[in-house]
Amino acid sequence: MSSEKSRRAPRGQSRLEFRSKKETIAVTAKECPNLLQLWKRLKGEGVVTIGYSTFCNVYREAFPQEYAAMRSARKQDETAAPAQAKPQPQAKARKPLPEISKFTVPTGSDAVRDQW
Repeated sequence: MSSEKSRRAPRGQSRLEFRSKKETIAVTAKECPNLLQLWKRLKGEGVVTIGYSTFCNVYREAFPQEYAAMRSARKQDETAAPAQAKPQPQAKARKPLPEISKFTVPTGSDAVRDQW
């Protein structure tokens, strides 16, 4: 059992890793429709080892035009999706009230009234 903990990469190394493989990332980005799929593919292939949030931040800095195009495509998909109306859930019917019984509970006031 090793007592060594996995250490965080030194500051700035994530950007350096991304920039050193920028051409490979650019080629792969043309095949993937969004950043999550791109990151998963690159991570699976071993091209990048950085986390997803860092990858997104560095990608936005390195490829501003491509990132803007990805966002606009995603927004167009989101605006097209509401055109397909979701079916409204049916209102739940109320349960019928139980039948009221004619049984009454005697109270102290009934006994007083009978005495008068």
